[in-house]
Amino acid sequence: MHPNTDGTNKAVFEEYAKISIEKFGLEEVKGIDLRPLVDSIRPLINESLSEQELFNLMSIITLRMQEGHTNLTGSDDMYTSYLYFAGYPVGGNFSVIQKYYGEENNPTVRKIAPPESLWEIVYGFLPDHPTIGFIQILTFDMEVSNSELDEMMEYLSSAEGIIIDVRSNLGGYIELGARMASRFTDEVVPFGTIYVKNGPEADDFAPTKTTLTPSDGPHHFTKPVAVLHDRITFSTGSLFSIMMYHMDHVTTLGIPFGGGTGEIMDGMLQNGWIYTISTANFVDEMGRPTDNGIEPDIPVVIDPEDTVHDAIIERAIMELKQG
Repeated sequence: MHPNTDGTNKAVFEEYAKISIEKFGLEEVKGIDLRPLVDSIRPLINESLSEQELFNLMSIITLRMQEGHTNLTGSDDMYTSYLYFAGYPVGGNFSVIQKYYGEENNPTVRKIAPPESLWEIVYGFLPDHPTIGFIQILTFDMEVSNSELDEMMEYLSSAEGIIIDVRSNLGGYIELGARMASRFTDEVVPFGTIYVKNGPEADDFAPTKTTLTPSDGPHHFTKPVAVLHDRITFSTGSLFSIMMYHMDHVTTLGIPFGGGTGEIMDGMLQNGWIYTISTANFVDEMGRPTDNGIEPDIPVVIDPEDTVHDAIIERAIMELKQG
């Protein structure tokens, strides 16, 4: 596809407005109606607007959708995306977290480090609590084999409980998130329904039930597990948390995750600008829409002035020791 440089301001605006109204799948969840918003902006669109002025007006629609995957990219440095984590407390202090998970403080640490990735999965046992295992996953955007996951689960199999820390995890491959979660159940786990927009009307959705199936691997950890998430936990990070929510032996702690749990579509407008829009509403097995985030079982906020302890990890340790 190539941009149509002859596209008028009005044509570009109407194209984006139509796509947003007909494809956005979260109007009810966000409590919005895009139609009157579009109608209020339309009289301001004319052919004397500069590129930046047109972009600014169209960005009002983008931001009104209040969804982290939904964005608009124009030419040069023009970019608009909703900051879903704005206004929430910080979920962790990296230097403090390293006291629990870092190799320099913890000789039990092992890693899954794909050679083509800048990221790695870190796992081991807590230095001051050697019966408590941990897995830190900062992203699911990496290639990890089943044999690597099996080796990790075998290493941690003696733990009395495991902390899975997905704070600051911005997502990645949903397939990897599901394969990771499948190591923590020995039975099929229904965890929600995804409603995908399949028509132009507000209530045009096609529902699909979602379930998690146990892995074929030799180890399934069904002893107590604590999942830690914060507001930056997004997309597959959020979906992983939802999968884990629906297991009886799992407790979630921290701050509501950031959402981004539905399917998305992207495309190019006639002037070459790129858009991405969330087209689905994911509702968990308890009937809760998930894109605005869900409170953990135990809300915990860190003290940013504490340079010694991570309050979320410490509370997770306490919960796991209590069984």
